[in-house]
Amino acid sequence: MEFTKMQGTGNDYVYVDCFKETVRDPAKTAIYVSDRHFGVGSDGLILICPSRTADCRMEMYNADGSQGIMCGNGVRCVGKYVYDHGLVDKDKRTITVETLAGIKTLELETEDGRAVSVTVDMGEAALTSRLPEDITVDGKKTRARKVNTAFLGFPISEGRHQVEIVYHAPGAGFGKLLSLLGAFMAAALVIASRKRSAQGIQNLP
Repeated sequence: MEFTKMQGTGNDYVYVDCFKETVRDPAKTAIYVSDRHFGVGSDGLILICPSRTADCRMEMYNADGSQGIMCGNGVRCVGKYVYDHGLVDKDKRTITVETLAGIKTLELETEDGRAVSVTVDMGEAALTSRLPEDITVDGKKTRARKVNTAFLGFPISEGRHQVEIVYHAPGAGFGKLLSLLGAFMAAALVIASRKRSAQGIQNLP
């Protein structure tokens, strides 16, 4: 299997050109090549594949073999690879890449037939979480919605924001009730014990 290792701001992946190569078990391959002691050493594996809806398709696997949704640095390296290796027209300065997070648009700067700078439009930012939280942005309550079926999230504009996230543990209300009942029962036992002790003292001969 032929591969290329590239990095974007230190985020390094092993890339395989699936226009001419076939990776039968990408999850297992990702674990093997990512090992920094016995493999190639990387943050994961990215397959560069043909696409029916974009210039190419990016299939990403993390170092543990799980499939990733998208990586900004990874997709930028994909853009450089497909341009440098002639998988897109050399007159192009805008490239589209199909990902599990949708089609991403890349802008290229080139010199002497090679891409020297690649930027990607990542779309509108979204904070994501697995937790059922109350979220306030700039003093306004925001309702979370599903993002990529596995997370909760909401859109925010670029810039600085004050975000407050309050997590309510499942069963916390019931736990508080049990604690109050326990405290009440303990207080009742103490009072009853003191009454019995007082009665015992009064009945001494």
